[in-house]
Amino acid sequence: MRKIEHLQPDYSICIICEGEKTEPYFYRDLIAWMERERWPLDYQCSIFPVPASLSDADSDINGRKKIKRQLENMPTKTNEVILRGPMPECWVDSGIAQLDVFSEVWVVFDKDDHPHHQQAFEKVRHQRHLHKNLNLAFSSRCFEMYLLQHFEYNTQAFLKSECHENRNGKTRYFNCGLQSAIPGKACNGDKCINGYARSHGFWQNSKNGQAFSFIRNLWYGIFNSHRLKWHSLATQPNDTEVYLRNPYLDSYRLTLRLLGYHSLEHSDILYHKVGNSQVHSLQRKGNTVVFKNDSQIKMVIPANSISVWKAITDNEPKINVEWLIKDNLEEIVVLPHKDYYIKLDDMLISDVYYLKIHWYNNIYFCAREDHIDVNFDMSKFQLSTC
Repeated sequence: MRKIEHLQPDYSICIICEGEKTEPYFYRDLIAWMERERWPLDYQCSIFPVPASLSDADSDINGRKKIKRQLENMPTKTNEVILRGPMPECWVDSGIAQLDVFSEVWVVFDKDDHPHHQQAFEKVRHQRHLHKNLNLAFSSRCFEMYLLQHFEYNTQAFLKSECHENRNGKTRYFNCGLQSAIPGKACNGDKCINGYARSHGFWQNSKNGQAFSFIRNLWYGIFNSHRLKWHSLATQPNDTEVYLRNPYLDSYRLTLRLLGYHSLEHSDILYHKVGNSQVHSLQRKGNTVVFKNDSQIKMVIPANSISVWKAITDNEPKINVEWLIKDNLEEIVVLPHKDYYIKLDDMLISDVYYLKIHWYNNIYFCAREDHIDVNFDMSKFQLSTC
């Protein structure tokens, strides 16, 4: 497996995708949108497979040619990531090979019917045990399940992304949700996500590299995906492995990371050293957030550091839609060896409300996680740093 031959400047992120178009184009177009909106970027990003450059064109769902914009912060010189071995282990191996070149590596793949899920997940966990910055953005059943959350909160256990059959080495699609659907074969959205999306008018084709253009609200998708993940954790047996769950999503965490946010979830503990063997920490247990001061130095949480937001969606193609409900306007001071508690049930009085917490130069997304046991063991589910 060949490594990228040059070190990236400053902080760098590498994203290795299973898909050839849907996922790499989605993240490329997300970053391109951020650049157009003058969103602050503190990293260089390389995406593999490498999305099309400015000179390439793809057809949209109406057959028109649309020029793709080159990612401006993509390093000008990249080499191909070589994949060897069974899926999805090969993508994890490729990510591990880039850890000494990039500051942070994300591997993006789906449940599908890959043969080596267990081996892939074990390798990710081993690298994280070694404190390596290897992260997993996993979608079950597939990445389209993440796209669907931008339109509605949906927990259906779909069986595939697209209904089809293979005969004599050729793939025959059943055109679920279209007028050309094959009678007796097409599920009309009962089994496949793309058929469901087409039957509800959400999108026509998720495989043409246009996925980012048809989603309406990043925050609504992030919120719904987080909610779906915790629905899966709360309703399926506790010992069910991630790769055996359907549905399940971690894809939103990569979107948050690229936007400059982190996700604060059950059992997360964040430390900030303030003196010799003295720390301030931000912890979460169930729907309680704790600012813990294990030091002789007071912890100050400035005014407006904690705010309540609402994820909204409408029929307009707006990408970043959210409403500020209220700020915590008062400064919070946590005295030495004291704790300060926030009960999310008290602050998030609506199902679509969430917190943004500014804490030591980072911003954390924090939404309710209903029906989860506060003693739930998250060790096998903590597969990313976001």
